[in-house]
Order: sequence, then C-alpha cells, then structure tokens
Amino acid sequence: MKNEDVELIHRILAGDETAFVDLVKKYQKQVHALAWRKIGDFHIAEEITQDTFLKVYQKLSTLKDPNQFSGWLYVIATRQCLSWLRKKRIETESLEDIDTEWIDETAYSRYVAEEHAKTTTEAQREVVKKLLAKLKESERTVMTLHYFGEMTVEEISRFLGVSTSAIKIRLHRARQRLKKEEPMIREALSNFQLSPNLTDNIMQKVEHIKPAAPSGSKPLVPWVIGASTALLIVLMLGIGSQYLARFQQPYSLDTQSDMAVELVDTPVVQNIEEKPDIRNQLGKNTENQGNSDGDGQESNQMVSDKGDYTKWNLPKGAKARLSKGSINDISFSPDGTQIAVGSATGVWVYDIQTGNVLSLLTNHKSLTGKVAFSPDGKTLATGRYDRISLWDIGTGKLIKSYKREESVIHTLKITGDGKTLLCKGYDGSVRLWDIATGEKKDFLSKSAQGFNALLRHVLGSNVTEADLYLNKNNDDSIFAVGFENGEIRLEDAITGEHLKTLQDRKGRKNYVHQLAFSPDGTLLVSNTSETPLHLWNVNSGKLLNTLTENPRIRGILTFSKDGKTLACQSSKMVELWDVATQTLRATLTEIDVLTFSPDSKTVAGANWKGEIKVWDSNTGDKLLSFTTRHINGIQSLVYSPDSKTIASEHGGTIQLWDAINFTQMSKRIHIKTWGPAIVFSNDGKIIKIGEKFIYKKHSRGSHVKESLIGTVSLWNTSTGNKLYDFSVESHSGELPKLPARSRYSSGIYGNAVFSQDGNMFAVALNSTHATKDNKFSIYLWGVSENPFKQSHTILKGHSKNINVLAFSPSSSKLASGSEDGTIRIWNTRTGTEISSLSSDKTRALAFSVDGKILASGSTDGTIRLWDVAMKTQLKTLEVENDTENVLAISPDNEILASGTHEGVIHLWDIATGNKLSTLEGHSDWVSSLTFSPDGKTLASGSSDGALFLWNLP
Repeated sequence: MKNEDVELIHRILAGDETAFVDLVKKYQKQVHALAWRKIGDFHIAEEITQDTFLKVYQKLSTLKDPNQFSGWLYVIATRQCLSWLRKKRIETESLEDIDTEWIDETAYSRYVAEEHAKTTTEAQREVVKKLLAKLKESERTVMTLHYFGEMTVEEISRFLGVSTSAIKIRLHRARQRLKKEEPMIREALSNFQLSPNLTDNIMQKVEHIKPAAPSGSKPLVPWVIGASTALLIVLMLGIGSQYLARFQQPYSLDTQSDMAVELVDTPVVQNIEEKPDIRNQLGKNTENQGNSDGDGQESNQMVSDKGDYTKWNLPKGAKARLSKGSINDISFSPDGTQIAVGSATGVWVYDIQTGNVLSLLTNHKSLTGKVAFSPDGKTLATGRYDRISLWDIGTGKLIKSYKREESVIHTLKITGDGKTLLCKGYDGSVRLWDIATGEKKDFLSKSAQGFNALLRHVLGSNVTEADLYLNKNNDDSIFAVGFENGEIRLEDAITGEHLKTLQDRKGRKNYVHQLAFSPDGTLLVSNTSETPLHLWNVNSGKLLNTLTENPRIRGILTFSKDGKTLACQSSKMVELWDVATQTLRATLTEIDVLTFSPDSKTVAGANWKGEIKVWDSNTGDKLLSFTTRHINGIQSLVYSPDSKTIASEHGGTIQLWDAINFTQMSKRIHIKTWGPAIVFSNDGKIIKIGEKFIYKKHSRGSHVKESLIGTVSLWNTSTGNKLYDFSVESHSGELPKLPARSRYSSGIYGNAVFSQDGNMFAVALNSTHATKDNKFSIYLWGVSENPFKQSHTILKGHSKNINVLAFSPSSSKLASGSEDGTIRIWNTRTGTEISSLSSDKTRALAFSVDGKILASGSTDGTIRLWDVAMKTQLKTLEVENDTENVLAISPDNEILASGTHEGVIHLWDIATGNKLSTLEGHSDWVSSLTFSPDGKTLASGSSDGALFLWNLP
C-alpha cells in the first residue's frame, strides 16, 4: 500500500495527472468519512473533501516522505475541518455528562433490534443517540473509518498516526460495547455510496489552480444515501438536531493516546448587532478623519491623500496592504457605475469606467464571499459560509448580521422591493429575512421533510438543488426542487402544493446540480449530469430547448436582469444565449465570476488573475478592462537588497511590488513552475528563479547512472523579460555505451532555496528510487551566471526525507531539517557537516543575520532557538493550538516572526523568548514571511492571496 502511494506521488510530481486521479479515488471516501464525522453535514463534508485534495495537490511537493502520505493527508483534512468550524464560531460544551448508565443493556439491545425494523425517524434518533453516548470519541472515529471508509486496521493506523495495536483495541472495545448492535451499524455504514462526480469536481478545480489558463471547478455534489440508515449515520456522527461536534486537534503521527471530543448544544443567534467597521470612500469624509495608526478602527482615508487605499481599514499592526486577496464574487451597483468585489480582505468597490477603487468594507476575521446590492443602492449584503452582513453604503456601518446555520451560501440577493434578503444554500433550501424586523422564513420542499424525505431516501431520490421565484405580491411564488434522479418538481412556495413535474422527455434520470428561474418566473433552466442545459416553460412544463452541450457543474448560471440573456459556463468559457431565440450570442473567456449590469446591456467578469473585464452582452465585444491587485494564494515573498521592491510568487506568476510607494509594478513574470525558489541580484535589477528539478535514473545490469537536472532563469525586473536560462545539474555513475534497459524519472518541487546573495543554490533529493548513496542528500551548487562554470557538492548524512533548507545570510552555512529527527548544519565552503541537533520533525528554519542563532519549527507546534556555535538549545517557545509553518528573523537579530496555518503571525523577543504581539489579518494560512533588509518592515503572504506590510514593535 505504501509503495503504491509512493509510486503515485512520484508520478504526480513528474506531471502525470492520471496518477492524481488514482490517488483521489483511493482516499476520497476515507477523507469524506473523517470530515463528515467531524463536521456533521455531508454536503459541507464533500466541500471539505474537495478542498483537502486541492491542498494536497498544491502542497504535495512539500511532503518529504511519501511513505507518510496517509498520515499527512489526515492532518490536512483535520485542519480543513478545524478551519471551517472556527469560521462558524461554534461554542461548545461537553455532552459527556449525559447519563446512560440507567439503560438496561439487555432490554436496550432488544429495543434496538425491534426499532431497527421500523422506519420512524424519532425512534432511530433516540436509540442511536443513547447508543453512541456509550462510545468514546476515538472509538466512534475508528468505527466510522472502518465501516464507512472501508479502511483496514493498518490503513486507519497510517491515516490517524496511531499504532495498529491501538486501533485494534479501540475497534474491539467499540464492538464489545455495542456487541448486539454492531451488525446493524456495519450494514448501515457500508450502504453509503460516494458521488461518482466527486473526482471530476476535484480535477476540474485542479485545472483552476494550475499556472496555465484558469479553469473553474465543479463544486460539490451531495451523496446518495440509503433511507433506512441516513438518520442513523447522522446520529452516529454525533450531530442530532441539537448537537454538533467539536473535534480533536490533528493527531501527531507518533501519538498512541486517545483524544477526547465534546459534543455541544449550540444556540442559533440571529440579528446580531455588531460593532461597525468603518468604510473609507474617495472624496467623502468619514466619521473619523485623519491618519490611522493601523488599528483598523479609524479611517486613514482623507480627501487630501488621493485615495491611498493601501492604508484603508488595516488590521491592527499593519502599515499597508499590497495584494487585496482573491476574488470570490462581484456585483453591479443599481446605477451601473460601480462594481463590488468580495475578496479575502473585504469588499472593494470600483468605478466601473476608470477602474479606480472607491471604498472598502473590511472584515478581517473571515473570507468575504457573495456580494449583492439592494435595488435602491443604499444597502450591501455580503456573506460566506454561514454569516451574512448588511452594510449601509452611505456610512459604511454594519447594520446587522444574520446566521445561516444549515448550509454554505450559494446565492445571496436583496429582492426587488429592497425589504427582503434571500439566501440560497447548497443543501437545496432557501431562507428569507425581513430586513426591517429580522423575521425569517424558510422554504424547503415537502419532499425533503418528514416521511416524504425518508421515502425518497429509500427510492434514491434525495433533494439536490432548489430555486425560488418570489413574486412581488407573494401570492404565486414558485419553489423549484431538483432531485438526484433527475426529477424537477414545481411547488407553490406558500402552500407547498405540487404544481408540475419536469422530466427530460428522453427519460434520462440524472443528478440535478443547478436550477435558475428567469426574473419573471416563466422560464427555468436546469443543469443536470451528463446532459446539456435544459430550458423549461414553467407554465406548461414543456422543455423548450437544450443549450450548452457541456455545462460546468455548479458553474456560472444566471439570467440578465431583463431576462433576455442567459449566461452559462461550459468547460472552458462563458456563453451568452439569446433567451427568445435560444441561440448563442457570444462567448467570453477567462471568467471565474460574473454579473449583469442593471440595464442588462453589459456583463462584467473577473478572474483569478485579478482582471475585471466588461463586455457588451448582445455582441460580446469587450468594452473595457482593468487590472486590480487581487491575486490568488501567495507561495513565497522576497525583498530586493535595497528594500524597495518585493517579489511575490502565486500560481506560476511572479508579481513585483513597489514597497516604498505601495504600488503594483506593471510587469509580471510568467513561469511554468509552481512554488519556485526566487532571489534578487545584489543590485536588484535581476531576479533569479530556480525551477523544478528532475531526478533521472538509468540502469543496465549492475551499472547505474543518476542525474539531478534543473534550470535557473534570469529575468530583468524592469522589463519583465527573460534574459536567459542555464542548467544546474549533477551526474553520478556510468553506463555502458549500449542503451539502458530501465529508466526512472521524477520531479522535485518546492524544496529548493537560494542563498541571500543568489550565488548558491541547494535542493534536496528525497526520491525513494535514488540509490542508497544519494538518497536524502542535498545538492549544493555555486551558481555563476556563466553556464559553463557551475560546480556542485553533495551533502550526505540524513537518513529520511529532508523537509526544509535554509542558508545563513553570509551563505557560509546551510541548515537542513529532516524526518529523521535531526537538524544538520553544513559548511557550504567545504561541504562538511558542522553539527547535528536533535529535534522533532522540522518544518521551518531561519538563521539570524549574524548566523549565531537558528530558529526551528516542528510538527508538534514548538519553536526552538539554537546556539549554532555551541550546538545547544537556547529556548523553547510554545505555540498554542496551531503549527508554525514559516519563520523569519529580523535583521537586528531581536525579533522572530512565525506564521501559522490559521492566518496568525506571532512576533517573539529572541532574547527573552516572550511573545511581543500577535498580528491578525490573513484569513488562511501564512505561507511566507520576510523582513525588509533595512529592518523597518515585515511582509507576509498567505494562501488567501493577501499581502500585508506590518509595523515592527
């Protein structure tokens, strides 16, 4: 099993996409089982499963030991769950005090057997809740993975990082506790089947994050679940109608102990009045004028500062933001002159004609997703996950917030009269709020309630999608509901009366992914598996036409405001259809989110590059476009030697920033490699890029030749043009002149680093196919711009994968952290080992400027400070509840900066080991930290696409 994983991983890193498909298929059910166990919502668990594999794809090059893949995968999946729950701000309390001792086990078992034959929801609810209360959290997890995830004891051991004996004991204990009910549980869990589209969804999203042309993703598809077991599993996972699980921290790969989990009763809070954030608007006075000290509570926008939005509404401690984070949604203002962009750093409002940024609404605690203006333009609704906020456009104040606890937000809008907020979830439900009173009203198909829901489970036709046409008079509103068998039901939204059933006349029965009403409610468009888009007449129930042949699942699907144009997303583009004639008008490229103007004459789209474009919706002619500072996740940051320029790498693109004037430089460097090593030349005029390395092995009989070959590229920072490439390579061994009989090749990504002056370059060889002499070695090059003068040294000593490399500022030393529990320090001049320090599995390293102190971050969340000369540990810094994944030391050797997976930055006093401050502004993990050479600024980049510059204490 391990060897199979290792082979797949090497093929993936060598560029074989089919290998990643195999890896997803192998582990997707286990990941979903774990996510469902921890989150308690199978729709969201699928989204977390998809996000987990995207993280795996992005970070696979950082996995140093492919044999540990399943444990590494578990940690990523658990962190994704933890991140989701933290964003929901779930308050927890223990349910371990539930008294179950009074239950007579013999009578209770008989009761379980009798009630299992029934189909009543309440009986199953009570039986299973009391039954599961007897199990420990660790036992429930093992049972779920064993029966639902179909994992063996050995696979669970690797996945959880717990010994096989511990897994066997937990499974045995659980079986003994529930001895008579265990066959029922086993049968129930084994009945679950994974959606056949999940792998395709993940692979389409993978295309989106590649450096090549962007491609959207197929969001999540609910699971097909058996009726007699649906409620049983939900309750087994510890999430009855009143309870939600707080799950454990990620297992250490070495732990042998049980970890407890509490279940909670969490009240739902609505209409939460919050302290308002302040919006800055160009040309208007805000309530608090003047320059801000960066605490995020004052305005730092004045009429006289010419719209310096890099300093608007900053998180506490920040001095400027460069990148604005990734784009999640866009919306036109009612007058068509402005466009709002939901991003990772807040909601940005742009002038659609000039591209100038006008204002910013900040919410630094979570990603901002959907955005929608009210019809009068006075209110803006924003939301992502379960939190929806209403903002006063005139003052920038937060009016109120709502909690949508059931599902991730799919659609958000304020209806025509401006009095109602509509929120559509991925679970097929629609909720309305009265904006004035906060009163709510839910719409859920009768088919998804009570006995009808149970019957549809039996028949395999669960609700998968819904849309609501809300008539202004609210007297003939229609609720359209889609099912996994392809059926679409139209119901009276007020009475629930069944009006019509829409079914493809060809008799196809496929999963309904999307439904969208036209503005007047007379037409309905449906997106169903393996069929073109269907356009239906709501009044007659007849199929009018089929449109796009290859629609993207959960892609763009929306009518223009006047209902005359339909925008839908195919595999590679967005199509505009004339609704009256059902003919294709135009195709638009490079769009991830889209919105029609209020007059329906134009359509605006934005993409992952941060470009906003506007087209004529009738002809498809491009009217204008402008580039913003929105970018996708940042992988690395580096300052120029004079502190004037920052280079950020994201998705195969290097962007240059003016760090003095806080402006984005026009030239971008487009490369083919994700996560390369980058460094400026001493004069700052050239940037060197170390791209992916290829390990090659040829053999014939007893003869073996090994090669490690990579490329260093030199680019002009002023023009953005490539100057030239040259190879850095190493060869060992010889072959007879006859052709080799066997050959192996694999890619090496991510684990490469330049020295500060750019004259040395190091890369770790972790390939399991390398010979014993070369495996887990470090290849060190003296890099000259003369391609004929490259020399290299091989550093040997580690016995397991090398996770991280770091040069000292003088380039005289190189530190390497490994899975073998050591940190080794090397003399780069002689290629000899200076010292070996005993430490946990190391994930981050940073030298002080004088090279006397080395900071290391381990998987156990501990930061250690080492005296390099004395080879001793100076201090241990304990970090609570998170793992520090990146470290940096200030030029004066006084401050250590550490970044976490939760988007938090800690600043430490190196002399005392005390924490100086905590910086919170990122909404996802901090991927890069770097101090400016002049010591005045700390720059941070994140996977959320935000780039902040911070004041130092």
